[in-house]
Amino acid sequence: FFYALFCLGVYLFISRFLSSRSAGLYAGAVWALTHSNVISFQGHYWEIARLMGTAALPWFLMSLDSAIRTGRKRWVLTGVGLASYTLLTNMYSAFDLVLFAIPFLLIRGMLVPVEEPPQSYSIGRRTRKIIGAGFIGVLALVFWWYLPAVLPYGIGGYFVGGGGTVPGVPSILFQLHPPDWMPATQLPVTILGLLGVAIYARRKDAEGFTLLIWLVLTVILAYFIRLQSVRMLPLISLSLVFSGAYFVFGFVDVIPKLSVRLTDRGRHDLPAILAFCIVVIFIIQYLPIYTGYATVDNDYLFTDEYKTALWLRDRVGQDYRVYVMYGNKYRGAQWLNAFSPETKQVLGGYDQGTSMVDRTPFLFDDMVKGGADADELHEIAVEYHVKYIVIDDSFMKGSGLSYVKFYEEEHFRSADEINGELVFAKVFEVNGVEPLPDTSVSYHYWDRWRLLGVAGTILLIPLFLIAYKKLELSLV
Repeated sequence: FFYALFCLGVYLFISRFLSSRSAGLYAGAVWALTHSNVISFQGHYWEIARLMGTAALPWFLMSLDSAIRTGRKRWVLTGVGLASYTLLTNMYSAFDLVLFAIPFLLIRGMLVPVEEPPQSYSIGRRTRKIIGAGFIGVLALVFWWYLPAVLPYGIGGYFVGGGGTVPGVPSILFQLHPPDWMPATQLPVTILGLLGVAIYARRKDAEGFTLLIWLVLTVILAYFIRLQSVRMLPLISLSLVFSGAYFVFGFVDVIPKLSVRLTDRGRHDLPAILAFCIVVIFIIQYLPIYTGYATVDNDYLFTDEYKTALWLRDRVGQDYRVYVMYGNKYRGAQWLNAFSPETKQVLGGYDQGTSMVDRTPFLFDDMVKGGADADELHEIAVEYHVKYIVIDDSFMKGSGLSYVKFYEEEHFRSADEINGELVFAKVFEVNGVEPLPDTSVSYHYWDRWRLLGVAGTILLIPLFLIAYKKLELSLV
């Protein structure tokens, strides 16, 4: 549903923003194919939540554009609702929205000429008032959650860590058939996006400038500032799709002879024909590939992830914890949550997560991957009641002594009963581990942070209503 909503929103936004259904057809259809690769039909891990939030991005931009152009209050309310929904869905979706909204407001709202009478003030002034009232409205609707859930822990970690090592530009932009596991963009999308940049260099209008800034910002953040690098890749793809739509929209005007010879109908029909042909070529080229991605089968039954998840579930229950690595081939840490969510884990991963405060939560993970002292690892495993350790065998063999420590029989035993069935993973039992004590805790929900958050929301809602009422905009 959200995948379809995202693609439909891209179509409608570009159609209205560029006043061209042809450009919208290109953007919506090509983003449907590109996004299939960027997120994949499986919607891996946290990308499901991000898809649910970022799907509202083009709809928010559309409402913002309508509010600025028409001066109608209903679009301000719609924008506040969509922005609040996005911020409450996923922190990365919130970042997506901010990254696209700020350049859009600056260019669309501040660089547009003053309106002609009978309007009473400029679009720039209207935009400033919309920003003021809208910001209070969004803050009122999200404060109750952001204060207790985010602010006590700091938001810096969301933006400075966990981004991973961004792949090289050729891997991301210049592959004809990107692998299904990497958020890459197909080569034709890149070429058409760069052609859109070339079209803007000739036309030099505000719409093209907005699309160019989005593309430049996403690339700079990923490759130069390295702010959430890997998570910028879907936004680079989206920016290239927008830029390709601009190529469809404006290519007629930059070819002088063609522009002179075409009738008004020809100037309308030719971009539509071009967009249709491009989309058909994309579908013929990529749909067979995506059909394989989307095919539901029983292959998971034969994976190491599924086998180890069930094996661990049957042996540890609620009595012990386990450590499950996320390695180069074996991806058990997160899939264990899917196949056996009741199994208790200590933190394990491969280039996963972000250091929000310090390295303390990652201590066990560090000892498994980098530590050579079997006594030290055994001691902490006993302390945390870790009964089994599951590693990616080939990944750990490259670590030398870190791998050898698992063969000290005084502390660890190879679980041969399951290891013979595995391809990438290897399971080790920790000797001398006692069952977990009673772990039930008394959970106090209404702490001071939640009370402050709700109080802040209660105070901000009347302020928004006052600001909304004072907006010099029409109600319909």
